Amino acid sequence: MFRWKWSLVFLSLVAVLAVMIFLLEDHSYNKLISKPTTIGEEYDGDIEKVDKITVRNERTGDFQTYTDKKAIQNWLASIKNIKFKPVNNDEVVKGGWGYRVTLYADSSNGWSFSPNELNGGHYNSNREVFKRIDDLYHSK
Repeated sequence: MFRWKWSLVFLSLVAVLAVMIFLLEDHSYNKLISKPTTIGEEYDGDIEKVDKITVRNERTGDFQTYTDKKAIQNWLASIKNIKFKPVNNDEVVKGGWGYRVTLYADSSNGWSFSPNELNGGHYNSNREVFKRIDDLYHSK
């Protein structure tokens, strides 16, 4: 009977610990968003100061770097107001479209997005954004 009580206490402690770890875990990678947004709204900083862009092809690992300030600003002007629509709560969030774009301003660490993710929030895959990124990636 003594072993049975200690086993019950041990299992209870393991269960409590598991629940605590789950509750303390950072779930921001799966942040659900309730309203549409744009890159211009989400970018934390002055988008006019972006002076470098890298585009990584997530399938191959290859990337392209762009530093022409005028070309960067023209591209950003074409993409910054495109609406990203949030996924419904019951939708399964899947991987991106194969590109990750990082914007750099004044030698910053960079701010990244993909055609279905901004600031940790998941959005319906955006074909217009994908096409603009794809065009930029293949422009070199």
